[in-house]
Amino acid sequence: MKAILSRAFAARIDDISVFTARALTAFIMKVAGDAALMCEATNIDTLAQLIAKAMKDLQWRTDARERGLAHNDGFSWDRCTAQTLIAYRKTLESR
Repeated sequence: MKAILSRAFAARIDDISVFTARALTAFIMKVAGDAALMCEATNIDTLAQLIAKAMKDLQWRTDARERGLAHNDGFSWDRCTAQTLIAYRKTLESR
């Protein structure tokens, strides 16, 4: 019985890990926009190529910096607060 529970617990942890990784990836993509080089973390060759590109390609870094600053303009604490209040109101109204 202990072995069955251990396997079930390990499977649950794997499910949580996959969910967390997917949520984190979505979050990073939203924050970075198109100003980041993205790949699967387990794809070592592509990751190495992208790191090399970021280090060696001055034009890409300059463009990515500009895209990142432009993307950043879409975020503000006022907007975050307003959207949070809307979510709270919707939650309270649905109760």
